[in-house]
Amino acid sequence: MRFQNKTAIVTGAGSGIGRAIASRLATEGAKITIADANVEGSEQTASMVGELGRQALVTETDVTDASSVRSGNRPDRW
Repeated sequence: MRFQNKTAIVTGAGSGIGRAIASRLATEGAKITIADANVEGSEQTASMVGELGRQALVTETDVTDASSVRSGNRPDRW
């Protein structure tokens, strides 16, 4: 597991390529922070990551909006 004890932040992980990247990193041992404006899709990705035995954190973030990135909607849970 190349990413054991590491955390990866994946933007756009609510679907498509971002979801595939999050899944792959999880299979390699990483905890995943999902930063995406698509909360429903992000929750689905988080569920997939959980099924792989890894932790996932969803943070609603619109990377096209600097204030959204700065605020980070930081939940208090892993």
